[in-house]
Amino acid sequence: MNCGIEIRYTLTPRTHASPTTRESSHVRKGRKPCLRQLVENAGLLMNAAARVIMNWSLRDHVKPAPKQLHWLPVEQRITYRPCLFMHHLHAGRAPQYLSGCVSTVSALGGRYWLRSTGSADYVLPRTRTTFGERGFSYCGPAAWNTLPSNLHDIRDTDTSRKRLKSVLFYRACH
Repeated sequence: MNCGIEIRYTLTPRTHASPTTRESSHVRKGRKPCLRQLVENAGLLMNAAARVIMNWSLRDHVKPAPKQLHWLPVEQRITYRPCLFMHHLHAGRAPQYLSGCVSTVSALGGRYWLRSTGSADYVLPRTRTTFGERGFSYCGPAAWNTLPSNLHDIRDTDTSRKRLKSVLFYRACH
């Protein structure tokens, strides 16, 4: 069965970076792949796995497969992990080095009159570059603050995981 995956048993630099592979253009040119290319390649791999699981041919449209399998798209999977870490942090079950990276809005002095002090939002630190936005101290609170407030109050990790996945799945499909 040909599902669009080519398995090579003898990998050398010449055969691995051959012009026939889709992701090899950056390898041939000596560049590192950017984040967008890595996400795209992970999506292609996920689509190939969905074809195998669903027993679909190469000509079948693969777009509805992740939805039928209840798989999160790659972008939502990337968002899921910091949100889960933030849940552990909010519930008091995170390691000390993570809890030192972020602070709640209510913990900041001089903001006691703001409405946001009553919420479970976290402070977004200022960054000078988009590279700084990839760090946990920024992406964790940014992802957490976009979640509905009813997810912030859940203490049970299993329930939180299920509801978080449901919210992210709903955002991806609608």
